[in-house]
Amino acid sequence: MNNRITIRPEQHKDYKDIVSLILRSFREGTDYSDGTDIIALVEEI
Repeated sequence: MNNRITIRPEQHKDYKDIVSLILRSFREGTDYSDGTDIIALVEEI
């Protein structure tokens, strides 16, 4: 198994995957947010 992790700046092509990950994380993990506010924060950053 490869245990290496590569950290790199995000690229424009990553946007859909990032949004999907955020929405899934909040949909499956919290009762207090659907993740849309977090997406807005990520876009600002």
